[in-house]
Amino acid sequence: NPPPATPNPSPSAEAFGSLLQAQAQALTTTRSSSSSSSSKHHPPGVACLPSAYRNRATAAAAGLGLGGFGGAGSLPLPQPAARRARRVSEGALAHRRDGSGGAPLAGPAGGTDRARGGVARAAVPASGGAAAAFRAFGDDANSFSGCAWRDPAKVLVLRTPKAASTALTNAMGLLSFGRYKMVPLPEFAMGIGAVSGGRAQNPRNFIRALTKKLYKPPTPAGELVTSLLRSSGLNVTYFERDVLEGHVFLHTGQGAARYGLNRKDVGTPANVAVIGTARDPVQRLMSGYAYTRVRAMPEEHREAMLARLGNATVGACAADTACAKRNELGRLCSFHALYFCGHHKECHVRPAEDDEDGVPVATDEAVERAIANIRGRPDDDTRDRLLLVIPVDRLLDEAEGAMDGYGMLEMLLPTYFDGLREAGRDVDARDGGDYDLRTARRSGVAHRPLPEDAAERDALMHICRQDLKVYDAIREVFDSKVEQCSAERTERSRRRSASGA
Repeated sequence: NPPPATPNPSPSAEAFGSLLQAQAQALTTTRSSSSSSSSKHHPPGVACLPSAYRNRATAAAAGLGLGGFGGAGSLPLPQPAARRARRVSEGALAHRRDGSGGAPLAGPAGGTDRARGGVARAAVPASGGAAAAFRAFGDDANSFSGCAWRDPAKVLVLRTPKAASTALTNAMGLLSFGRYKMVPLPEFAMGIGAVSGGRAQNPRNFIRALTKKLYKPPTPAGELVTSLLRSSGLNVTYFERDVLEGHVFLHTGQGAARYGLNRKDVGTPANVAVIGTARDPVQRLMSGYAYTRVRAMPEEHREAMLARLGNATVGACAADTACAKRNELGRLCSFHALYFCGHHKECHVRPAEDDEDGVPVATDEAVERAIANIRGRPDDDTRDRLLLVIPVDRLLDEAEGAMDGYGMLEMLLPTYFDGLREAGRDVDARDGGDYDLRTARRSGVAHRPLPEDAAERDALMHICRQDLKVYDAIREVFDSKVEQCSAERTERSRRRSASGA
């Protein structure tokens, strides 16, 4: 059986407005005339709602970019949202996952089933195929299960710095209109590339706040607007699905969290799919080191930063123990270990006992836990915590028939990301590769030449030694998952051919 299809192509703002106004007119005929007075302050499709929901529904509509739901006096659709709506409505991103082109697939029959505490997913075909494989795993959205599709309540994107996460989330943003909300997360102080000196952020409060975001259910106002749209024949899931993205660690403490947190304080629900990106650690360190010195900032701030950290090349700094410590090169080149280890008490950096230079790097325990999370289901855990980690050089592969990171996300999360590969091509091609939906600076992932001095090259490799172990595991697991997804794609094509015959 084929996987579920994406929601129907997102309609234009005018279509949303006319449908909601029709619904409003039908509802207002059964209400007292007093409700009409609310239309001065609320969009037409909200005036008929109970007073407790009007403000929230108005705000939800504004978040969707509909303003007054269309019609006279409504707010115009923001330009980025208008462009995305136009692209989707014209079918520019609608295509079959096997690359054969053709008309968009129909939306999943029956909509979604969001029982309290359960996984919201599209209606599952009656028998067999990848759908049955995923259903057998219950509510574990991160169980790979042979590249089976799944439709989780949320997706969490772990944005490892300088690892193409901006390109990935830009592509996701192009597809978001009508499908899901992009939810930027605050930066976790220990997870950003810049050397911040004193860190005022309270990690306990930050982690607890993220836990609440991950467990937060859809709002009643959002569910009400969704039901109105679905009753008009549109399978719109914007108010039900979130894609949370930010520079945050894997959100799990695996029973022994840091910072005095307990199991209720830190954890990712089973119905949240977690994905991330990775890059060669030495290349990522070189890119991050350069970025901290060239990023936009007032000139006086730059001068103060260089006076504090120095302006040596990254190779020279790695070869100088004092410079390496001052610039936290060990932490910056331990990000794969730290991001995918999470918030367990062992997930931190410290100088190795047998290392004479004393530069703090990820502990052996952090490396082991990160690799266990990447491979799936650590010994002291009850379920998988990571669905997919994509090496940046495998994110987009233009070779014919190639299975890349975008293509795997299309297969694994079709109700979210069908058409993501085409959106990724668009992001890669716009403005010479410098396009960014959020106007953040993209430094690119081009290969940087290593220092010519052998001592400097050795120093970089030594500082990044722990992260290199994690990166090797990421590539190995990704290759294995590519093989499974390629086999599943072939099987889906065979089933389609057989059913057509």
